[in-house]
Amino acid sequence: VRDQWLEGSGVGSRDDMKRPISKRVLNSLRQHGLTCAGCTNEEATKVVNAFVRSEKKRIAAEVAAEERRRRILAFLVPLIGACVLGAFAYLAISSVTEQDDADFSRLDDEVRAAIRESQTYAEAMAEARAAPPEKAAPTWRDREELEEWTDRQEKQFRKALGPLLGLAPKERWRLVGTVR
Repeated sequence: VRDQWLEGSGVGSRDDMKRPISKRVLNSLRQHGLTCAGCTNEEATKVVNAFVRSEKKRIAAEVAAEERRRRILAFLVPLIGACVLGAFAYLAISSVTEQDDADFSRLDDEVRAAIRESQTYAEAMAEARAAPPEKAAPTWRDREELEEWTDRQEKQFRKALGPLLGLAPKERWRLVGTVR
């Protein structure tokens, strides 16, 4: 059998395992822009599969690189923005500090005066808290003693004391009705 293969008489026969490239595999080769001259169907299939695998890896690497770029930009853009804002703030502060000293001395005097006023207020409050009260607040009894009753109130009070003095129940009810 080996000599038949060496001669080439067995190629293409029913026993030949080296099939020619099928239409499906040939279309795949053309679709991907590949050529495989003198290949069998199996070899052409291996070439197409290897190409597809390498393309999938390349596309996955591109997607990963794009994702990496997006993450880096998501970090760097706010960072650079913050740096720019910081630079503007620094420039604004440095331009304020370059004003003449007269403005600063006037500002310092105003700040010092405000501090002095707040310190004197705080000292006065501390003294007020530390000093004992001059006179204690009046109790309810003191207020009652200062209150002056009218004649009508005196009369009502005397009537209200009636149950204690032995008044009849009807008289008590009349008293409750007249109190206003």
